[in-house]
Amino acid sequence: MPPWTRASSLDRSVACPASTHLAQLVAPSERSQDAARWGTMLHHWKETGEWLEDTQPVRRRRAALVAGGVSREDLWPITGAHEVAFALHTANKLAVRCDLPTREEKEAWKLSFDESWITGTCDYLGDLLGEPWVDDLKTGKYGLHAEADPWDLWQMRFYALCAAMFTGADRVHVSLTWWPRYPADGVPLQIWAEPVTATELLGLTLPLLETARRAAVASRLLTPDAQPGDHCTFCKSRTSCPAYT
Repeated sequence: MPPWTRASSLDRSVACPASTHLAQLVAPSERSQDAARWGTMLHHWKETGEWLEDTQPVRRRRAALVAGGVSREDLWPITGAHEVAFALHTANKLAVRCDLPTREEKEAWKLSFDESWITGTCDYLGDLLGEPWVDDLKTGKYGLHAEADPWDLWQMRFYALCAAMFTGADRVHVSLTWWPRYPADGVPLQIWAEPVTATELLGLTLPLLETARRAAVASRLLTPDAQPGDHCTFCKSRTSCPAYT
């Protein structure tokens, strides 16, 4: 397990530190591996416009996009960048961006950071009205993410803060693109938050992310008590969790 904290685990670490610990003890289920493969395929389409499979569900999804007049360029303009990796040192207030081209190189780059850093890969970093815009593609079933303001997710706060610190922008735009596997003829839904200012990001979000990072580190070192709640719906560890019934 890498020493640094993944941005994608921040929400789980804050809601229930045990969830990130349990995930290291139990192999992923076949269902969760299948969902991961589906998510990988949709992310590949987002980045390249190419489909890795030609199955009936994929054909239905492609037809729904055409019928709805939705293109990947509408969702993520070609002027932006896909899969932008960041590292954030919360104590030193330092954000670093990785400009290496391949996923393997980015993962190797992340290995140079220790536990005082949070690292994460933003699905899309674009420009909106001359200001940075970060977007994350969610491919699981509808639920907490679809109902919540994207700004409520710690992962999105991390991306926004890194974008603001790296670009020096006064404001950052934040969105989630929600595209569940079912129904197969569903089209992506882009959910927007209100733009957030750099002042708020540095003054409020940075200290909160440091707290979240500490929770994530503690979850790896200890076996904390699980805290059941709505977040269990999306927890990969719930089948092995003694608190989940």
